[in-house]
Amino acid sequence: MIDFPTLHIVSKSDFTIRASSNAAVRYLNPTILFHGEGHKVPRLSNEDFLVFMKFIKAAMNPSPMQHLPQL
Repeated sequence: MIDFPTLHIVSKSDFTIRASSNAAVRYLNPTILFHGEGHKVPRLSNEDFLVFMKFIKAAMNPSPMQHLPQL
């Protein structure tokens, strides 16, 4: 498992949904946003925008010990 913050934006109607979903499970705590707009960058709902901003803020202020390998 990779312990690094990631954001996965996946379309429920995209032909790459299986590959996109499989990529996300390789990370310890992935943030995943599902949308229904096909293979493109979606217009985010208010709820999804809040998830997106929470991810960005956390990525900008990571804990100093967050990305060190576990011993």
